[in-house]
Amino acid sequence: MVKLRAVGFGDFGPPGVGRGVGALFPIVCPFCHGKTAAAPEMFVRWRPPAGRSEAAESLLLRAPVPAEAWGIFSAVCAACDQPVFLELKTRGETLADLLPRHRTPARRAVGQLEANEVSECRVVTPKPPPGPNLPPSAPEKFLKTLRPLWEDAEKGRNDEGVSAGCRWLLLDVLKDIGVSAAPRRGVFGGKPEGEKLGPRLRAACEAGLLPRWAQTRAEAIEVDAKTRGGDPKAYVAYVAAVMRAAYPGF
Repeated sequence: MVKLRAVGFGDFGPPGVGRGVGALFPIVCPFCHGKTAAAPEMFVRWRPPAGRSEAAESLLLRAPVPAEAWGIFSAVCAACDQPVFLELKTRGETLADLLPRHRTPARRAVGQLEANEVSECRVVTPKPPPGPNLPPSAPEKFLKTLRPLWEDAEKGRNDEGVSAGCRWLLLDVLKDIGVSAAPRRGVFGGKPEGEKLGPRLRAACEAGLLPRWAQTRAEAIEVDAKTRGGDPKAYVAYVAAVMRAAYPGF
């Protein structure tokens, strides 16, 4: 059994940086390949003692709850800010306490999970290219839309079309998971509020439908920007990451 401890950015990654979240777990990032750390943000799936992973909510249907199980959490690399999935081995009851029951709030927040409650930690490594790394549970129509956008971005063609296509695809994904925004226009007849991504992403994060990095990364690449010059590859990578979080599955 591997004994883990809570770590800080003094141990891994850039010093003096913090997120105000719960315990951090040591990882080797599959993106930047650095020895760093990540904090679980959302409990999305779990692995029974035998068989494929299941939606997190299905754990509450098991009677009794397994004594120990792997919980799969969305997270962010502390060094490069790329989204990853953490698999944490802990008590089944600990995982169950992170889920709401019968319309009542969860007994614990994911940020309250402590390192001494986890016996093992590993990172789910994304599938290698070519093509965006997407879960099989994502709607097929979204997969078919994203792939040609990815191909255009990789070949450096139709940059404006790729960026615009990613914005509209992201808007469709947010609508599909149930996020709405008031269709309100600005004083000077600007873009309808309901078509802007920022308010919808903020609502999705506040509702727990997406992890917090979905909003901060969107701001970093300026998904709502009206000016040209955005990086099409960054847009495609971001939309793929949001879809992995919105439709988790392995």
